Amino acid sequence: MGAKMEFEKPVATAMPRKDVLNDQDIALLLTKAKQQIDQNEFEAAITFLNQVLNVQPDQPLAKFMLGDILTKVGATQDALPCLENAIQLAPQSIIYWHSYIRLIQTFNDSSASREAIEIARQQFNDELIFPNASESLELLYREGRYLDLDRLASHLISIKLEDGVSWRFLGISLFDQGRYIESQYAMEIAVQLLPKDAIAHFNLASLLSKQNSLGEAEKHFRQAIRLNPQLVAAYNNLGNCLRKQGKLDEAESYLRMMIRFDKDFYIARVNLVGILKEKGELEKALVEAKKALKAAPSSPDVCNALGSILHKLGKNEESLTQLRRAIELNPKFADAYNNIGSVYFREKKYDQAKPYFLKAIELDPQLGGALRCLGQISQTLDFDLTSAERYFRMALAVNQRDSEAHTSLLFMLTESAAISPEELFSQHRSFGKIHESALKQTWETDGRSKNAQRVLNVGFVSGDFNNHAVASFVGPILKNLSANSSFKLHAYYNGDTFDKVTEKLKQFFFSWAVIKHRNDHDVYELIRKDSIDILVDLSGHTSNNRLTLFAMKPAPIAVSWIGYPGTTGLGAMDYFISESSLTPIQEQSRYFTEKLCNLPSSAPFEPFELAPEISPLPSLEKDWFTFGTFNRISKINEETIAIWCRLMHEVPASKLFLGSIPTGFEQLEEFIQRFERRGIDRGRLIVFYRSSMPVYLEQYKQIDLCIDAFPYNGATTTLHGLWMGVPTLSIEGNQLVSRNGYCLMTHAGLQEMVAKDEKTFIELGVFWSKNRNALADIRKNLRSRCLASPKFQPDRIANYLASALKQMWLNWCSGMPLDAFEIPEN
Repeated sequence: MGAKMEFEKPVATAMPRKDVLNDQDIALLLTKAKQQIDQNEFEAAITFLNQVLNVQPDQPLAKFMLGDILTKVGATQDALPCLENAIQLAPQSIIYWHSYIRLIQTFNDSSASREAIEIARQQFNDELIFPNASESLELLYREGRYLDLDRLASHLISIKLEDGVSWRFLGISLFDQGRYIESQYAMEIAVQLLPKDAIAHFNLASLLSKQNSLGEAEKHFRQAIRLNPQLVAAYNNLGNCLRKQGKLDEAESYLRMMIRFDKDFYIARVNLVGILKEKGELEKALVEAKKALKAAPSSPDVCNALGSILHKLGKNEESLTQLRRAIELNPKFADAYNNIGSVYFREKKYDQAKPYFLKAIELDPQLGGALRCLGQISQTLDFDLTSAERYFRMALAVNQRDSEAHTSLLFMLTESAAISPEELFSQHRSFGKIHESALKQTWETDGRSKNAQRVLNVGFVSGDFNNHAVASFVGPILKNLSANSSFKLHAYYNGDTFDKVTEKLKQFFFSWAVIKHRNDHDVYELIRKDSIDILVDLSGHTSNNRLTLFAMKPAPIAVSWIGYPGTTGLGAMDYFISESSLTPIQEQSRYFTEKLCNLPSSAPFEPFELAPEISPLPSLEKDWFTFGTFNRISKINEETIAIWCRLMHEVPASKLFLGSIPTGFEQLEEFIQRFERRGIDRGRLIVFYRSSMPVYLEQYKQIDLCIDAFPYNGATTTLHGLWMGVPTLSIEGNQLVSRNGYCLMTHAGLQEMVAKDEKTFIELGVFWSKNRNALADIRKNLRSRCLASPKFQPDRIANYLASALKQMWLNWCSGMPLDAFEIPEN
């Protein structure tokens, strides 16, 4: 009785790392603890509970849950004081009393048992008594009088602990009040007492689905339907539960069954819209949304669903009209605020999107998508990495399978100076464990030919086959590989931007598929149909990746290349293509789930064809020496600023050219103050905003020497600098992201620009500021140095890559175990 047919949204674990926890953090920790209890992972549950009790020693629910665990493991004498303490802190909880009485009864002390029952009855001896208890519970629920319902149900249970109907009503009342953990305890008791009650199973399933315990939820929804095939709401919620598990076809089937029961039941159509949207069947989804609107023109759910699908179709103005209408109809409709935020977010109007996301999570703190987007906005717009990490972890606490939130968190952590390589690897490995755990047993290889000499089908998966840095690196390689008769290339484009670069890249592929709006299962089947031998990931943990597809192992060999400076964390990813100066095998293998495949150079650089000529060293004609950087703001952390400021103090007649400032950067003043707090006057800072490529390259004429960021070095900007005659002073780090400077200076024959530590970095900066003639000679000859390096020779790198792919295939055909290897330069 009394379960709501909600539009359950698709969902996404890690907790915020902080000493002071707010109410939201406490709730998330308790939720995680309950999930661990349900999985019999009691030690993990106790860890979460202790985090709560360390901050709030008198948190009654945490005390009760600890008692519940101790009872389950048979430590009854230890459980007793926990439950007693919980009751002392919250004497009005019949759930606590129930567990306490049941525990007392296991001691075979009848007098103590009778005394506990009598005390409980006195506690709940309420004047709010109705002649017909069942009808009264129903009436109170329908009127939304939850506190009165709780009092009456508790009173009835105190009289008869086995009153299943009262437990059922108490559970749904607590559910509607948002007290989900207590609700689950009550509902579980109701199901135990009423095993053939369809409503009891339905209520518990609805809660479990909301808590993302999807396997258990599915089991109880199916039982509810078996017990009562006319319980149409169960078809709706089972469809949503299956949808969350990616079982989209079966989910669609159940929702269509419900529509056959009642073609005007618009909620089912609303949910069907969501499923069709996930399947990429956008036009079909639009048809269903319009049918729902016809059936219920004043339903906020319908307006929201229609607005959401219009947004997916790129009809943003029409989308906003429907979403605003949804809010007019229901001003507390969290998902409508979330969807309006998504429209603006997609248009990169982050300042307009942010207040809608904040409103959404104010109304529903469990909206993982809104939390994820707030994390991305904190990182991109506010450059507030602390808040970004907090939002990402909150999104993962809502749904640990939110791969987009997880990849956003991992990408952000690669820029952090506060995390060790070991911890960073552990964080990446958790991604693989979450997304591969249920898939490994399904990995299979078909009966394809193991002829090592045949033409290989090589697939490339990317969201960046457009005017993007990745395309500029991979394009020249694809051009050369496409002319190699040993390979047949296939593209799987996970983007929705189509431009001149897209059209240029298309010509290099035997087949081209846009997979942006296709689910992993469909793309898996497509890749199998295309008989792909080697599947190459060009994204890693960046936007528009399809790593969850790679977790399914759709091809015999999987390779990650170019898109991301680190491991994917996937066991299904066989190789990571890099180069020895970035990832020496002996030192770096322990930070990768993949086997390293090092080329002499792993990616080429093609200079801008209209790049200006190299200018003379500017400090030869000025009274100051100009250091410069074009690293993006998110890389310029406190550690980096501290090192730069120390260098500028050692070179008093110096200035710093900051050419990476985003247009409209509202935190510019605070950013400048970070230098001022370290004794660098703002007059020594030259600020330039991001600009077009020709203007950007002209700016190098004002710089004597570029200086790198730490730990996340520059890459593309460092290469542009080399082409413009400006080396980058860097430090040789101990992980891939902190070795780019070393790698690129080595390619240019400029090892003298690489320091071993911060002290040497400052000494080198001082040295080059004093040896300007030597720096001027390097500047004027730098392009010829570059052209002698494989880094500037795409055809050579294409040959290295071809050799690597053939070696991978040969090893697979021979049944050799995976191992790291290198391709020699000659």
